[in-house]
Amino acid sequence: ARHPFHQDGSAWRYCGMALWWGFLTVLTLGILYPAMAAKLERYRINNTRIGNKHLKSTANWKDISTGFYLTYVSTFLVIGYFLWPWFLAKKKQAFANKISLGKAQVKAEFSQGVYYLAILGYLLCMFVMGAIIGVIFFGLLNNSLPMNSQGLDIYYIMNNLGTFIPMILTYIIFAIGISVAHIMFNEYYVWKTIGDSVTITNAQELDEIIRGARETESGLGEGIIDALDVGGGLEIGF
Repeated sequence: ARHPFHQDGSAWRYCGMALWWGFLTVLTLGILYPAMAAKLERYRINNTRIGNKHLKSTANWKDISTGFYLTYVSTFLVIGYFLWPWFLAKKKQAFANKISLGKAQVKAEFSQGVYYLAILGYLLCMFVMGAIIGVIFFGLLNNSLPMNSQGLDIYYIMNNLGTFIPMILTYIIFAIGISVAHIMFNEYYVWKTIGDSVTITNAQELDEIIRGARETESGLGEGIIDALDVGGGLEIGF
């Protein structure tokens, strides 16, 4: 099916920008992070278009500087580690509210605790999975492997590798479970919460642009997303 969304710009240029600004941020011990985040955000959004009209981002480092530097300084007092989820939510909200398409303007209003809830859900899920897998794993270990005075009998292990198959499968299931839990809480839940909170002012103009784009576009968009998904690997902003 046709869609009206396209991305222009160069994947390699975006990659170069991300690497360069990442280097500067590391060199300045993180102080330039707001400038880096705003720069990459503007490039991503300004190179996204619906039909023949580009989205526009006016994201500026000042939009997140207060929250970032407060969290940054507080990190030296340990309490800052607990502020990072709050800052991430503030950053996403600030950058989202700087996106527009013509007269249509994005307005995002969501709880600043979204990341805390996501992390809590993720940790609880990991704890439950870890407890279950741990009981199974060590149960198999104790029942399958005899112990000598120095620990596990290595000769028994080498001669009975088949006894490790259930434990290997258990480890694989646990690893997959961690990935699924991460996607469910830290990705899906966060983005769904943000998406559900978004409203559009002058939405009628957006509807007209999308309707016109669907009628005139003749194929799928090509650009950064279609050619090389560096946004997923290097994404540091919204």
